[in-house]
Amino acid sequence: MYPHLPDSDACVRLLHRNGSAGCSTPGNSAVEGNLWRLSDRDMEAGSGQHIPRGSVAVLSAAALEDFLASLSADAAWASHWAGALVLAHAPGTHLPSNPLPASGALRPGFEAEAPSHAWNPAGTGSVLRALPIPLFSLNASASERVAATLSRAPSTGAGPSPAARMDVRMTVPAGATSEACLAARTCLPLGGHTVWARVGPRGSRPAPVLVAAVQDEASLFHARGGAGAHAGASGLIATLAAARALGRRPPAAGRAPIVFAAFAGEAWGALGSRRLLYQAAAGDADALDPARPARLLEVGRVGCVPGALHVHGADRGTLGTLRAAAAAVPGLRLAEAPAGGGAKGGARGGLPPGSAAQSYRRVHPDLPLAVLTDYDAAWPSDAGTPTDGLDRLDVRALAVAAELVARAAHAWASSGGGDGDDTPGLSVDADSLERDASDPLVKGARERFLLGYLAYAAAGIRPEAEGYVPRGRPCSAASELQSSECLNVTAKYVPAYPTALECRACDGQRAGGEGWHFTEAAATWEASFGWPEEDVWAESNWPTGTPSLSLLLRESAARERQVLLAGVGVALLCVAGVALLQKQARGWLPGAAGGDG
Repeated sequence: MYPHLPDSDACVRLLHRNGSAGCSTPGNSAVEGNLWRLSDRDMEAGSGQHIPRGSVAVLSAAALEDFLASLSADAAWASHWAGALVLAHAPGTHLPSNPLPASGALRPGFEAEAPSHAWNPAGTGSVLRALPIPLFSLNASASERVAATLSRAPSTGAGPSPAARMDVRMTVPAGATSEACLAARTCLPLGGHTVWARVGPRGSRPAPVLVAAVQDEASLFHARGGAGAHAGASGLIATLAAARALGRRPPAAGRAPIVFAAFAGEAWGALGSRRLLYQAAAGDADALDPARPARLLEVGRVGCVPGALHVHGADRGTLGTLRAAAAAVPGLRLAEAPAGGGAKGGARGGLPPGSAAQSYRRVHPDLPLAVLTDYDAAWPSDAGTPTDGLDRLDVRALAVAAELVARAAHAWASSGGGDGDDTPGLSVDADSLERDASDPLVKGARERFLLGYLAYAAAGIRPEAEGYVPRGRPCSAASELQSSECLNVTAKYVPAYPTALECRACDGQRAGGEGWHFTEAAATWEASFGWPEEDVWAESNWPTGTPSLSLLLRESAARERQVLLAGVGVALLCVAGVALLQKQARGWLPGAAGGDG
């Protein structure tokens, strides 16, 4: 009995230039272990002797950080565990600690203007640990299934025991670095594609207003990164809603266009924004519009606090336009955030880590910009934890943020920063918002969705009218402009992977030929802007079907020995029976009984 649990997210091993972080199955095979519900007694110092070796811990989300700390601090205690399952957070219980670093950035150099400021005061940094066992985070339905399995387990120890089979095998050797595995073609760099689309006038025009959001964020459970109310998903949804509103009421002819961009890989060293700005400097036409804006407004984490937003990094002119636009949004309170841990009242405040605006400030230091969030000087305590899911998004908060963004962007595009009253027809209905919403050269489902959604929104068409699967496509040639099958909009992909890498002989769909190599092509450009060295994060080429998690019922060792011995006995009897039948068969054959032929 092997019921698979697809409603789970794996902690996976990620590699960088100096080592690795995350989880992996030891060796080249899956691991199995009996489930063990973790108790407070099990966590006490010097405990563990009563825990059978090879057990799989079942623990609450609130206990995760203490469990990880004990794994790292006590090798003898850690040796009892083959893996761990983290149950979904129970409402009303203690919130877990945050696995991201206290600075909010994965390494020094990416904390913007205030490296000493603790943007993430609840952070433990466990996302950067190399953990010796596999971990899986379960959603509510998977947690109920595991709890039900445990409740049916015999209390006497007789009979089958509930167990888990965990497979997080890597194709990368233990102790490898991203440089080594890329050379061996056993891993791929983290990244993806930045997606952007333009709303408004075409042809000769002023520099655009850029509205940005991030697609993903760092997380202990890698696939979940960004999917939460206190994560990039909230700002991305608000940005898509603003694009839809402005597509129906774009800036007039002769005014500046508005570009909407969703950046990939920002938490892993500003992959999306750094690559896009470099590609534009190298002359890539697909990157020019979003790389050279007249002003930038980034939508950060805005999914939890209806009617309360904070502005980071804005100069007085930018802040003034945002306040004027906010005055036209019912029920919105807008405040200026502290300057990254410093005093208020400066020319501009600090920028939260992980925002694309950091890269733009580095390359364009005089660019007017701002980042909107629903927090002021610190992230909420559950940001980046297993408790922060899309089910906690507040659509009213998203709608308010989207309307503010639409009004401010339209005002800047129409009058170069006039007041928000220039946009009386713009609004975002909360009822229209939905809660749901690998290889860097292979476009994933999220990126294809974003391109289609932004293309339809920029064309003034409701994206959901096509069930989120647009039939049209951006026009690729002037001859197609009269076609009913294409959209007269500009929407593009820009690769997001480290500037320290190049993919030689790649076919545009996946790595091939010579594959990934380190390069110094961007070194001069990076040095001119003081970019820190990239970590070059990479992930294993996973074998088919991994990572995976299954539940099973496993007999005790004594019972398994009995079954084995019984099987051996049956096999011996079968062999003896076959030999006897062969002997009798020879007696039945003609001439077999006589000796004189």
